[in-house]
Amino acid sequence: MEHQKQDQPTVADDPKAREMLRQAFENTARWQKDFTGFTADLTVNVNGKETSGPVMVKSPREVSVQLGEADVQKWAQEQLGMIAVHRGPRTFEESDGKYSLTMEEDGHPFGTKLIIHGSNSFYRVKGNRITQINRKMAHPGMTPFGFTINVEESAVTQDQKNLTTKYSVYYYSPTDGKLNNVESFTDTHVRVGSSDLPATRRIITYENGEVIVKDLDVHESQVDLAILSAYTGARWIFGAAFPRSMRSKMEGYVHLATDDRQVPRRASRHRGRIHLPLSHGRAAHGVRRDHGRSVHRSRQSQSIR
Repeated sequence: MEHQKQDQPTVADDPKAREMLRQAFENTARWQKDFTGFTADLTVNVNGKETSGPVMVKSPREVSVQLGEADVQKWAQEQLGMIAVHRGPRTFEESDGKYSLTMEEDGHPFGTKLIIHGSNSFYRVKGNRITQINRKMAHPGMTPFGFTINVEESAVTQDQKNLTTKYSVYYYSPTDGKLNNVESFTDTHVRVGSSDLPATRRIITYENGEVIVKDLDVHESQVDLAILSAYTGARWIFGAAFPRSMRSKMEGYVHLATDDRQVPRRASRHRGRIHLPLSHGRAAHGVRRDHGRSVHRSRQSQSIR
């Protein structure tokens, strides 16, 4: 999670703390360096009320969601942007490695306490995995707030990286310590190329005197399009939105610019473009590359973040 560096006295860096956090950071799943984003059909369900539309995610700052309700659209865009921040490619030095780090062994069930000096934050690390994030935020013009993220469940990707699947967030006032809200997050993912993309997110929270359940469903039929982009090095001709209604008119094919890359054997060329058949069905699919010649679809059963 991004946070701003605060002006504080310089603290001597502890090499052991740095190495511990570096290992946990490098064991966390992220999208590959050349990841260029994905498009998808999105359905949001808030306590039984559904709305759907297309979504495009290119980077944390380039997230486009088109839904019928402005408030729901804003919420969905924030959620996908937050996922992109957490999963986006970056180095340790670009993240928490730019701060001075120290550690405390206090016997906590969540592991060693690692203080990130200059960021009003501390983590807990256990088994080469970040298990807790504590942070206080204060910006001009807004009420200060703090939060604690507790990682409850995670999975291991096929790259042997840790991917969080369930966590809770406690929001509180750093001024008086009053608890303001608690949110529970449950995520599933689908393997696309070399990345684990969001498939679903459920958030259970408390708003305006009642418990609210919000579901975000990224339909796999559109996520499959990212497979083709990842494995042909192509760019999208149709941009952000590629709804189902267009697919039938295109006779089941998506058109991609070749970008002078190898064309998979099962694809065909037409007017300088690659034509690849879209996948069908509700099962989540991934791909693997076979010596750069063909694209195969394989069922992926794991739900990972």
